[in-house]
Amino acid sequence: MTTTTRNLRSDYLSGEASLQPFYQYAPQHPDFASIAADKSTDTIDRELLAAVIAEQYGDLDKGDAVTRNLQRLSQDNSYTITTGHQLVLFGGPLFTVYKILSVIKLAEKLSAEGKNVLPVFWIHTEDHDFEEINHYYQDFQTKRTYTGSFRTQVGAHVLEPSIESLRPAGFPAQLSGSYRPGIEMKQAFREFIHHLFGQYGLLILDADDPRLKAKFSGIITRELSDHFSNEWVSQTSAQMAEAGYSNQISPREINLFYLDAEGRNRIVAQKGGYQVLGRELFFEPAEMLRLAHEHPDRFSPNVSLRPLYQEMILPNLAYIGGWGELAYWLQLRGLFDEVGVNFPLLLPRISGTIFTESQAKSWKDLGFDLMAIRKPLHQLYDQYLPQVWDASAFEGYESKILALLDALEGYVKTDVSATLARSADALSTKTRHFLENLEKKAGKIKREQHREPFDQIRTLKQQIEPDGLVQERTLSLASFAEWIPIDDFIAFLYREGDPLSLEHRCWVMATP
Repeated sequence: MTTTTRNLRSDYLSGEASLQPFYQYAPQHPDFASIAADKSTDTIDRELLAAVIAEQYGDLDKGDAVTRNLQRLSQDNSYTITTGHQLVLFGGPLFTVYKILSVIKLAEKLSAEGKNVLPVFWIHTEDHDFEEINHYYQDFQTKRTYTGSFRTQVGAHVLEPSIESLRPAGFPAQLSGSYRPGIEMKQAFREFIHHLFGQYGLLILDADDPRLKAKFSGIITRELSDHFSNEWVSQTSAQMAEAGYSNQISPREINLFYLDAEGRNRIVAQKGGYQVLGRELFFEPAEMLRLAHEHPDRFSPNVSLRPLYQEMILPNLAYIGGWGELAYWLQLRGLFDEVGVNFPLLLPRISGTIFTESQAKSWKDLGFDLMAIRKPLHQLYDQYLPQVWDASAFEGYESKILALLDALEGYVKTDVSATLARSADALSTKTRHFLENLEKKAGKIKREQHREPFDQIRTLKQQIEPDGLVQERTLSLASFAEWIPIDDFIAFLYREGDPLSLEHRCWVMATP
């Protein structure tokens, strides 16, 4: 068993051979015509899918772009590009926006080439970890939290009056009004995302629908009877670990939850039947299998099975997500092969750090390229230090001292005693450490003597991406709404984002 942990991200982007068994299509220059030909062998009910999505919009004005894309989706030659996310409050961290723009832009690119490809946003209404989605960050220090009472799946939570006090300043009324007391969180999230991206034709899907889950009932029944997903996901996970990659998820014996108005609870095999953990619910095998056939909506797949459910109901060519998501998708390759469902192309979402024009100018005037903002502050200090201190004289003295110590050690070893040479070696090691610390202290003094540029480095770093934080994983739409209109901000990200760039970028944004 190998003990080396390989870098999955770099290996995936470079096409490293050790990772290739765990995906079907390489991310570099993908052949979407070939992927579509493979996906066409899966049986997908496109008309039902389009009808369910249309129905889920309810009284919400879908607009021309969404209406047109729903019609396109119902056609036999339609395909999708999909991403998904939890019902994060007021849009959550910026990377949620980046995921959505990734599917929109890639679908547009492929449609411009003559393919019928639609962008889909899968909203995770069945999740039950309220603590993950009940907040957003106004800035890097200010976390705003909604304290509503939670009972079951997050999508069914009815917003309470306290939500009104959390509406971000700078949001237009229609957008902030998506979150209002008395409506379910899944409705609020749908309205919010639609107000932002409906003009681009984004199709929002809540897969918690009995008609769609009926397409998955065969897998539900097999999972209950044979616990088969655990075997295949564990097998692929073990192979990935052997190849040197860390596992992102750990499958359970049964990778299903029982879902109803009272909760979303794990199903476990016990006493010859099925126990719903945390509930006084026990089902005999025949009763549980009958329930899976008649009421598949009572079952909710966990992370080990949800991607399979997605690919069984969508004519999907590619899934776009963060690196953590892509890592656990790779653990599922064997499961997809076992059930004969096409494994999609996996692409990393758009990723970027935003500078204002003034921030970018100040940063470049300091001598840094924009990507340097991702370095820790102490490395930035070290990089700038030569501009205020020429350390060559110090380094010259250091070299002379160490050379004399090396000569002394050699002399003692050859002309005096090999045993005594160990003392000379210890003195040399101690002196090296002393000189390293002395140089650090000298550098610190020089920084104090030239404080202004180092203060500027620290200030810009804290504004844009402080140590230990990532801008796109912390800041939200609310972080920008007070000084740039949201529609303009989305339009800027739409222009700058490239769904096939695969690497992190830095963007400079003009401000009003």
